[in-house]
Amino acid sequence: MAGFWSAVITSCRKRPYLVLGLLFALLGFAGSFAIIWCAAQTGSMRVSAWLAAILAFAGVFICLGLGVNGRVLGAVIDERNRYSLSRLQMAMWSILLLPSIYVVALTNLHFDPSVITNPDKNVQIILFDWNLLYLLGISVGSVIVSPLTLSLKSNQAAAPGQVASAAAELDQMQNLGGGVTATGQLIKKDSPASARFGDLVRGEEVANATIVDFPRVQMLIITGIVLVIYAVGIHSVLAGTLPISRFPKLDDLLLGLILLSHGGYLAGKLTPTTSAKADVTRHLARALQLSQRATDLVRQLESRFGSTAEAKTAAGHDPLVSAARSLAADAAAIPATIGSDTFKEETLSKLEGKYDAIAAGAAQLVGAANGGNKDFLAAPAPDVVRKLQVELQKAKYDVPVDGIPDVKTERAVGDLLAKLKIPRTSLSPVPYRFYEEVLDLL
Repeated sequence: MAGFWSAVITSCRKRPYLVLGLLFALLGFAGSFAIIWCAAQTGSMRVSAWLAAILAFAGVFICLGLGVNGRVLGAVIDERNRYSLSRLQMAMWSILLLPSIYVVALTNLHFDPSVITNPDKNVQIILFDWNLLYLLGISVGSVIVSPLTLSLKSNQAAAPGQVASAAAELDQMQNLGGGVTATGQLIKKDSPASARFGDLVRGEEVANATIVDFPRVQMLIITGIVLVIYAVGIHSVLAGTLPISRFPKLDDLLLGLILLSHGGYLAGKLTPTTSAKADVTRHLARALQLSQRATDLVRQLESRFGSTAEAKTAAGHDPLVSAARSLAADAAAIPATIGSDTFKEETLSKLEGKYDAIAAGAAQLVGAANGGNKDFLAAPAPDVVRKLQVELQKAKYDVPVDGIPDVKTERAVGDLLAKLKIPRTSLSPVPYRFYEEVLDLL
């Protein structure tokens, strides 16, 4: 028996913060229980019990952080030794809601203990609001999805010079004393002691680690506002009359704000911000345009040759349609691989060449069936659009150079034609086909 207690004492000495956390939990939740059982009829005492439970849960949270990472908020430090915004918001909601559920359930049990044996009674232990469950699901989802969204960037190497520059600037801003490195494109600190509150609002990548990331700021502010509003609601419920029939209803607008902020937060993690962004954007533009053109080609061929199978086979259309369908499937799969190690630009180039070959064969068939008119499948290649956009930029037009014929490019072309006094009707009526003619004019 003496050996058992000796082992317990040794274990406690090795894990003092764990023992302290257990004491916090025991004293806090036992104190809440005692307050509710002795004075549950008084609203102020129920609120006191609620605050005691919150303090107990916060104490456990702090002790865990001290035990694991040696920091008061060590529980929200991630594997890269930065304060994690997704972990912080989940911790905040847990500290508010779990003690609240505990106190409300105790209060209703004290008001009518028979609710356990007679669930058909009007009094229930607790009745949750579905919006609150959705909010908890969003919070947990952010913690789970956040590392997944960053996994791609952690496998993409950043330029060594860019890493050194960002590390030096971050070290100076946060007084870290060195130890800043990078895992792929993601900033990493050498120890939990280097975590700073600025991590909550700054970017996570080499390119934006020293600047404010507005999606993160938005999420932090919205979470804080909704948290305070809901805490006031819980206070009002506990201070009101018994029994407590339900938790405060989380307004749909507040839930929508939470969903919007989390969506922006995760989208910000997915958006490239390093020097690789230009290449990714260019490849993605080419892949999306190829996928759209291939899909349109299949739709046009099926519409044009949608007769009997015998007629198609006899005319030689069926192999062409099958090849177009295969191309559309391959092209649709390309965008998902862009930015990863599996993507090869030559694969995209081969598919573009395959499209040109199929489109040329289709144009011959369509032209033969339409008196030699081959404009049916005509469309500018991404390189043509990109060259035109370069020329437009030289002419001082604010257009992107990504090979996508977007609204800005369309407006710039229209303005250029107006300056050249060339009517739009004098060019090809096919959508975007006139880009090639405008490029020839320039």
